[in-house]
Amino acid sequence: MHDRPLPLGALLPALLLFAGVFHWGLVGATVGASDDTAPDAGRTQQMAHQEAAFVVQGDELIGSVTHEAEAMWDRFVELVPPEHRATVGRFSVFGDDDKDAYVEQLHDDVTKWHLALNEDLATRRHLLDRTLVHELGHLVSFDPEQVPPVATDRAWYLASRECHTYMAREGCSSVGSYMNEFVSEFWEGELLDEWQQIAAIGDDERRMSEIQAFATSHNERFVSEYAGTNPEEDLAESFAAYVLGNDVPSEGTVGDRISFFTRFPELVTLRETIRDNR
Repeated sequence: MHDRPLPLGALLPALLLFAGVFHWGLVGATVGASDDTAPDAGRTQQMAHQEAAFVVQGDELIGSVTHEAEAMWDRFVELVPPEHRATVGRFSVFGDDDKDAYVEQLHDDVTKWHLALNEDLATRRHLLDRTLVHELGHLVSFDPEQVPPVATDRAWYLASRECHTYMAREGCSSVGSYMNEFVSEFWEGELLDEWQQIAAIGDDERRMSEIQAFATSHNERFVSEYAGTNPEEDLAESFAAYVLGNDVPSEGTVGDRISFFTRFPELVTLRETIRDNR
C-alpha cells in the first residue's frame, strides 16, 4: 500500500507502484494472480527503505534519529492514541518528489507495519497531519483482526481461492471488517467490475492511464481524485476527510463515504481523540 493524496495530474508516478500487482482490489476472485510474483523496482527500493528504518519501541525510535524524523514521529505519537499505532514496527523518512508517504507490512512480521514519510512534510504541518491520518486509515483498516495477513505470494494466492469477501494484497478481509463493508457498500457491482478489468491490464503504462481515466470519469463519487485510484485509497481518503473535516456531509455519495465511519463507535472515539490532540 503506497500512497499519497495527489492531484490527478501527478497520479501517474505514484500509480507506477501498482506495476505487476494485479490482485489488488478483488472480491472473491483473482485476476492475473501468481504464486511467484517478483517485486518490481519500486518495491525493491522500498524494501531497502524498510531495512534502514528506525525500530519503534513504544513511543520511541531506536537509532540515530534525524531532527526531521523525530519531529514527524513525535507528531504521530501526539495525534494518535497508542492502541491505534501499536502495529507500527518501523518508521523512516525519505526524500522523494513522487509521494508523500506510504505504509507497508514488515517483511519479517506481516502483522506489523513500516510507516514512511517524505522529509518535506516536516515543515508542512497541515499536510503532515492529513497524511498521517490518511495512513492511519490504512493501518486501522488493515489491522490483523480486520484483515488476517498473509506472509507470502503463494499464501495470498491460496487464500484468494477461498476468499468470499474483499481480497486485498494484504489478505482476505474479515466479514464485517471496515474494508469489506466499505467495498461492499461503495464499490461492489459495475464500479468494481470496471476497476478490476483495468487492474488486469498487463501493460503498465496503459493500465496507469486507464486508472487515471477511471478516477476522472467517476470523480463525483469520491472525496478526492486520488481516492478513485482503488478501494483502499478510497477508504483512507474518506477516513481522513471524516476525521479532519469540520462537518460530516449527510447527502450524496461523497457524504455517504464520509459518514460511513460513524457507524463504528470505536472510530467515532478515535476521531474525537485525534481532533482533541490537534
